[in-house]
Amino acid sequence: MKDPVKSAGYRPDIDGVRAFAVLSVFLFHLNFAFIPGGFVGVDVFYVISGYVILRSMLPDIIDGKFSLAGFYDRRIRRIYPALILVVGLTLAVGSIINTPKEFVSLAESSAAALFSGSNIYFNDRLDYFAAAARTIPLLHTWSLGVEFQFYLLIPLLLLLSARFAANRSRAILMALLALLAVSFIGNVLAVYLVFDSNFAFYMPITRFWEIGIGGVIAYWDGRFRPAKALSVVLTYAAIIGLVASVTLIDENTTFPGLAALLPVLATAVLVLIVPRDGSFYKRVVTSPPALFFGQISYSLYLFHWPIIVFPALYLGRDLVFSEKCVLFLLATGLSFVSWKFIETPLRRAREGRRHRLALGGMGATLAALCLIAGIVINLQGVPQRLNPPAQEIYYQVENGEAPVAPCSPIEGLHGMRKAAISSCQTEGASDNDLFVLWGDSHAGMLWHELKPDLGKLGMSGILAVMPACPALLAVHTSKLKNREECEQLGLYLQQVVKAKKAPLVVLSTRWGNYASDMVSPGDGGLPTPLFDDKNNGQKITFNDAMSRTVAYFSDLGAHVVIVGPVPEVDYNVPEMLIRSTNLDFPLPISKRAAFDKRQAKTLKALKTLEKERPDVTIVYPHDALCSQSACSVVEGKRPLYTDDDHLSNLGVDIILPDIIAAMRSSHSALN
Repeated sequence: MKDPVKSAGYRPDIDGVRAFAVLSVFLFHLNFAFIPGGFVGVDVFYVISGYVILRSMLPDIIDGKFSLAGFYDRRIRRIYPALILVVGLTLAVGSIINTPKEFVSLAESSAAALFSGSNIYFNDRLDYFAAAARTIPLLHTWSLGVEFQFYLLIPLLLLLSARFAANRSRAILMALLALLAVSFIGNVLAVYLVFDSNFAFYMPITRFWEIGIGGVIAYWDGRFRPAKALSVVLTYAAIIGLVASVTLIDENTTFPGLAALLPVLATAVLVLIVPRDGSFYKRVVTSPPALFFGQISYSLYLFHWPIIVFPALYLGRDLVFSEKCVLFLLATGLSFVSWKFIETPLRRAREGRRHRLALGGMGATLAALCLIAGIVINLQGVPQRLNPPAQEIYYQVENGEAPVAPCSPIEGLHGMRKAAISSCQTEGASDNDLFVLWGDSHAGMLWHELKPDLGKLGMSGILAVMPACPALLAVHTSKLKNREECEQLGLYLQQVVKAKKAPLVVLSTRWGNYASDMVSPGDGGLPTPLFDDKNNGQKITFNDAMSRTVAYFSDLGAHVVIVGPVPEVDYNVPEMLIRSTNLDFPLPISKRAAFDKRQAKTLKALKTLEKERPDVTIVYPHDALCSQSACSVVEGKRPLYTDDDHLSNLGVDIILPDIIAAMRSSHSALN
């Protein structure tokens, strides 16, 4: 078996595929409806990057001539010049447009981007497809994090594989295939077993297989030479695959998962098959426009997202077609300047004084940007930047929510192993006058305002709140977080209701996460399936799970009050209120139609339950918060929300009378 061939030189057709990738991402981010899957352009980039980089590495590793220091030097000069420029400009514009919290987030993400850790930073904070993502100027740098982490690992892995092997070439191939297999299996398990698409989307271990496929192609570079007819068939099948990827895949597709195979394999075929001279495909991918966008693709990828985000934030609305066209031209022009005068010169500074100056300048600028980011974080986003009315709202939001009064912890709950639970019991609770409030953070937000009114009810209460734990008995979700503890909590609350003969159980949860088949508008959370603990973990519908939960508590003698879904907003309300006041634009309307669509299945299930069970009372917060056309998000200049889905104390006060009325009515009927 022959070793992989030496680098065959520049392939202009690869730049043509790069052009397709970057334009797909750009047009997707501009919200053009004809390209709902344009985000797969990143997957195309990964395959190309794996091919190009390993194509230059492999011969030197096999021949024992590879320099690790030289490799990292080339990667730094390739990646960092344009990245530093974009991060610096983004911080400058953010100082004008961002709210203090957003500016802190921008400073943190800037540091994460400069140290190639954006993917790890965003994994725990934001879904890529959430509406909130459109306020994060450096979100797109997550993909650079994955790529740079691959290039930190892969040279070490291949050098180690080759060092002790009799056949270096074969050992390298086996290492690449092993990495590819482990990564792909991790991707599939994360998406379909753990149901954590966010982890699969951002984390290197679940993405390395895409870059690894490019590396395997580089290993076989030049060996696959199909007949002309087969080459034509494969090429156009791959083109159809790429077109299908950007038009059929969308943000509701489970991704990456198996769906990522389509763009990755289609790109792999186009990279594997060197187009024949004179073919229509080669004429297209090596045409001047294709080569132009391919050559500036890295700078264009870096510039395009902040150039979209900041104008949208400034205007406080979606961009119209003419504005999108202007921003496309602006991003293209800036990217060309960056490629011509920043990227290319520093990439070519390979030795001597010019090389030392390039590295020194990048290091000094990077240190200065990190210092600026640290100052912004330390000064809490520099709220003094805001105009006086916006500052007033900012300080009111920061200090307006009264602290939650302490209450006596419940023995038994706090003793649960690893229980991430917020629980307390009001003083003076009696066995015959006790209600239980159970749920996730949507139950927790009610407690502060509800507690002072307990005396009016003549009742005392127990609060039990646990993240990722819906107020539903004998079910679990795909998430491992608190799974055991959630089951224990449900069993414990049944025991409490039974032992104390508690007459009333109040359930409050973000029901849409379990009943709806749509992503949540603000944070982009995917629907979370429910599994039946009583039926070998088989899937159970929200309707059946809720009906069974009500029946459990009813059989114990309790009346059940369910607090229905709170309207979710597609932006962070306090942040948008501060920004709109500072930049003087009207607050975007939260449309009632969006709530009705997102909660259609939730409301249908609750209405059905209400008709079938006289022992349940349902309170609908949207009746108090929404008109026929819109849902309220502020009262004057005071936000009704603390984010995109949790009500502030002021917001809770609006829905509280209906909740108290339902509790009083149920309590009176039982007594």
